[in-house]
Amino acid sequence: MSAVLGMLALSLCSGLTAAWFGNRGGEADHAQKPPAPAATNGLTIPKDHPRIWWSPERLEQGRRWLAKTHLQPRADNVWDNALCYVLTRQKAYARPVITAMLAYQIPEERLRQESVDLYRWNDWFPVVFDWTYGAMTPDERQKPIEKYKGYVDGIRNKPWGGPKMPASNYYWGYFRNELNWAIATYHENPMAQTFLEHALSTRWQDSFLPFAAEQAKGGVPAEGTQYGRYMLQYPVVPFTTVRRLGRDLFRETHFYKEATLWLIYATTPGAQGGCGQAYLSVVSL
Repeated sequence: MSAVLGMLALSLCSGLTAAWFGNRGGEADHAQKPPAPAATNGLTIPKDHPRIWWSPERLEQGRRWLAKTHLQPRADNVWDNALCYVLTRQKAYARPVITAMLAYQIPEERLRQESVDLYRWNDWFPVVFDWTYGAMTPDERQKPIEKYKGYVDGIRNKPWGGPKMPASNYYWGYFRNELNWAIATYHENPMAQTFLEHALSTRWQDSFLPFAAEQAKGGVPAEGTQYGRYMLQYPVVPFTTVRRLGRDLFRETHFYKEATLWLIYATTPGAQGGCGQAYLSVVSL
């Protein structure tokens, strides 16, 4: 397993735990209201990189972990190479990542399709752009910005996976990539504010929050145990980042608190007997 994927798996647990307990003790047990609209939708986005995922404390923890594990990433593993660059600042790690970003393309005929898996699957692009920003030349920065902002702009306007499909794994893949890209390029990309507004207002506030309060009440992913799990997995990186930047999306809805109980129930091995009734009783509180 990629070192980064292992880290994200642990953070899914962290994010769902935060939905229950928040960041401080003694908080009221109710969903927080989204903040009033602001220039950055409640976020304080720094000009420095990395912006996604990392804080000074996490960087220090990551460096200690790397010193113990001596990770040697394969040349074709963009996640692990970007991780090693962000922790060491050795440009040799960044070079294969930059090469992969410059080579990444979604053919025009695929962009015209109803759904675009080549966009949804490749969540690495916005994140590693941010992580390796310091190793790129100005031209190497501008080319990915011009290319990927076109992808984001076109795909956010597609009906499939759009705001009317908040239970869809396409919705969550598109939401994740758009929000990560908005943050990664906020001070470099003139479209970033548009993407941030679309992600946090059109998708999150106007689409998902009403859905979570009604049809998704109880925290059960609507697409089942295969595709439904992406409702919980895909938001981990952007939501963890957004929380660090000043807004805790996990606590703006009861959905993730309820999903924690569902996940425990759904993954408990063996016969579950009458636990289903107990689960329904708890999430209805």
